[in-house]
Amino acid sequence: MKPSPATEAIEAVLAPLRLAATVPERVRDPDRAIAQAAARAASGAVPAELRKVLCEVRDAFGRELDEAARRAAVVRAIAKLAPFRDPDYAARALAQSPRVLAGLGPRRAEQLARRGL
Repeated sequence: MKPSPATEAIEAVLAPLRLAATVPERVRDPDRAIAQAAARAASGAVPAELRKVLCEVRDAFGRELDEAARRAAVVRAIAKLAPFRDPDYAARALAQSPRVLAGLGPRRAEQLARRGL
Protein backbone atom coordinates (compact mmCIF):
# COMPACT_ATOMS: atom_id res chain seq x y z
CA MET A 1 0.00 0.00 0.00
CA LYS A 2 1.29 3.47 -0.91
CA PRO A 3 2.09 5.74 2.05
CA SER A 4 -0.11 8.75 2.68
CA PRO A 5 0.99 12.24 1.59
CA ALA A 6 1.50 13.07 5.26
CA THR A 7 3.78 10.07 5.76
CA GLU A 8 5.73 10.92 2.62
CA ALA A 9 6.09 14.53 3.77
CA ILE A 10 7.35 13.51 7.20
CA GLU A 11 9.86 11.04 5.78
CA ALA A 12 11.08 13.60 3.22
CA VAL A 13 11.98 15.97 6.05
CA LEU A 14 13.29 13.32 8.43
CA ALA A 15 15.83 12.04 5.87
CA PRO A 16 18.01 15.19 5.86
CA LEU A 17 17.40 15.67 9.59
CA ARG A 18 18.75 12.19 10.31
CA LEU A 19 21.76 12.78 8.08
CA ALA A 20 22.47 16.09 9.79
CA ALA A 21 22.20 14.36 13.16
CA THR A 22 24.35 11.32 12.39
CA VAL A 23 26.76 12.19 9.56
CA PRO A 24 26.61 15.95 8.99
CA GLU A 25 29.61 15.87 6.67
CA ARG A 26 27.51 13.96 4.12
CA VAL A 27 25.18 16.94 3.68
CA ARG A 28 26.78 19.87 1.87
CA ASP A 29 24.43 22.54 3.22
CA PRO A 30 22.27 20.83 5.87
CA ASP A 31 20.33 23.95 6.86
CA ARG A 32 19.27 24.63 3.29
CA ALA A 33 18.53 20.95 2.58
CA ILE A 34 16.27 20.64 5.63
CA ALA A 35 14.53 23.97 4.98
CA GLN A 36 13.85 23.05 1.34
CA ALA A 37 12.55 19.58 2.25
CA ALA A 38 10.21 21.09 4.87
CA ALA A 39 8.99 23.77 2.44
CA ARG A 40 8.22 21.16 -0.24
CA ALA A 41 6.48 18.93 2.28
CA ALA A 42 4.40 21.81 3.69
CA SER A 43 3.17 22.69 0.21
CA GLY A 44 1.69 19.23 -0.30
CA ALA A 45 -1.65 17.75 0.69
CA VAL A 46 -1.03 17.43 4.41
CA PRO A 47 -3.24 18.23 7.41
CA ALA A 48 -3.06 21.78 8.72
CA GLU A 49 -1.48 20.79 12.03
CA LEU A 50 1.33 18.96 10.22
CA ARG A 51 1.75 21.84 7.77
CA LYS A 52 2.22 24.18 10.74
CA VAL A 53 5.00 21.99 12.19
CA LEU A 54 6.66 21.63 8.78
CA CYS A 55 6.66 25.43 8.40
CA GLU A 56 8.21 25.75 11.88
CA VAL A 57 10.95 23.32 10.84
CA ARG A 58 11.48 25.24 7.60
CA ASP A 59 11.79 28.51 9.51
CA ALA A 60 14.18 27.01 12.07
CA PHE A 61 16.60 26.06 9.30
CA GLY A 62 15.95 29.09 7.10
CA ARG A 63 19.25 30.65 8.10
CA GLU A 64 22.73 29.24 8.48
CA LEU A 65 23.28 27.79 11.94
CA ASP A 66 26.48 27.01 13.78
CA GLU A 67 27.11 23.38 14.67
CA ALA A 68 25.69 23.53 18.22
CA ALA A 69 22.58 25.43 17.15
CA ARG A 70 22.05 23.00 14.26
CA ARG A 71 22.29 19.97 16.56
CA ALA A 72 19.74 21.50 18.95
CA ALA A 73 17.42 22.45 16.07
CA VAL A 74 17.63 18.93 14.62
CA VAL A 75 16.68 17.39 17.97
CA ARG A 76 13.74 19.82 18.33
CA ALA A 77 12.55 19.19 14.76
CA ILE A 78 12.64 15.40 15.15
CA ALA A 79 10.72 15.70 18.43
CA LYS A 80 8.09 17.94 16.81
CA LEU A 81 7.59 15.44 13.97
CA ALA A 82 7.46 12.37 16.25
CA PRO A 83 3.72 12.57 17.08
CA PHE A 84 2.88 12.53 13.37
CA ARG A 85 4.73 9.24 12.93
CA ASP A 86 2.51 7.56 15.53
CA PRO A 87 0.37 4.88 13.81
CA ASP A 88 -2.73 6.31 15.52
CA TYR A 89 -2.17 9.73 13.95
CA ALA A 90 -3.91 8.79 10.68
CA ALA A 91 -6.99 7.54 12.53
CA ARG A 92 -7.11 10.71 14.65
CA ALA A 93 -6.71 12.91 11.57
CA LEU A 94 -9.49 11.09 9.71
CA ALA A 95 -11.80 11.35 12.73
CA GLN A 96 -11.64 15.15 12.64
CA SER A 97 -14.40 17.25 11.18
CA PRO A 98 -14.01 18.00 7.46
CA ARG A 99 -14.01 21.70 8.41
CA VAL A 100 -10.35 21.42 9.44
CA LEU A 101 -9.39 20.78 5.81
CA ALA A 102 -7.87 23.74 4.02
CA GLY A 103 -10.20 25.21 1.41
CA LEU A 104 -13.31 23.51 2.73
CA GLY A 105 -15.97 25.98 3.72
CA PRO A 106 -19.04 25.52 5.91
CA ARG A 107 -21.40 24.83 2.99
CA ARG A 108 -19.23 22.07 1.54
CA ALA A 109 -18.72 20.60 5.02
CA GLU A 110 -22.49 20.54 5.48
CA GLN A 111 -22.95 18.78 2.11
CA LEU A 112 -20.39 16.17 3.08
CA ALA A 113 -22.06 15.68 6.45
CA ARG A 114 -25.41 15.01 4.73
CA ARG A 115 -23.66 12.29 2.73
CA GLY A 116 -22.27 10.75 5.89
CA LEU A 117 -18.71 11.93 5.37
